[in-house]
Amino acid sequence: KEENIKILFAVDAGSRSTGLHSSSSDFDVRFVFVRPSYNRSLYETNPRVTDVFERKFEKFDIQGWEVQKALKLASNLNGAIFEWLKSGIVYH
Repeated sequence: KEENIKILFAVDAGSRSTGLHSSSSDFDVRFVFVRPSYNRSLYETNPRVTDVFERKFEKFDIQGWEVQKALKLASNLNGAIFEWLKSGIVYH
């Protein structure tokens, strides 16, 4: 709500998704989002608004990409987005 984003899908993309986690492992939450009021000029006029969302707290490492950024990276065969799509842990 604070960032005015809608999450399209969210997964765990770290050691938990591959079954290699330990009791001290964090949660590597990755997601793709849209901004309901999307407008490219929003990014150009407001430096606080970006196409990447990142937060870390306690045992959570959270990162998301705006859908247009995610699609561009996928078209350039960026491995991270394909890893996200293959994750066996999907958050609802």
